[in-house]
Amino acid sequence: MDLNKMMGQMQAMQKQIEREQEEFQKKVYTVKAANELVIVEMTGDKRLKDLQIKEDILSPDDKEMIQDIIISTIDEAMNMIDQDFAQTMGKYTSGLNLPF
Repeated sequence: MDLNKMMGQMQAMQKQIEREQEEFQKKVYTVKAANELVIVEMTGDKRLKDLQIKEDILSPDDKEMIQDIIISTIDEAMNMIDQDFAQTMGKYTSGLNLPF
C-alpha cells in the first residue's frame, strides 16, 4: 500500500474523530428521576447544564432524600454519557488495547 495514501487516510480518520468528539461534547443528556421531581441536563463533556427540582420535594425534613435523588440522577447522567461515548468512539478503537 502507498504510504502517502495511508497517511492521508489516517489524517482523514483523525479529523473525523475530532469532529465526532466535538459533536459529542455539545450533545445534551437529560435524566429525570423520582417521577420528574428532579431533572438533570448534562453535556457530553460532563458539564451540568441544568438542574430542576420541583417544589413538591422541597421540605427541610426531606433534605437527605433530596440530596440522594440529586446525586443518583447526576450519576445516571454521567453513566449515560460514558456509555454513549464508548459506543460512539468504539468504532475507532475496537481491536486496539487503549487505556480508556
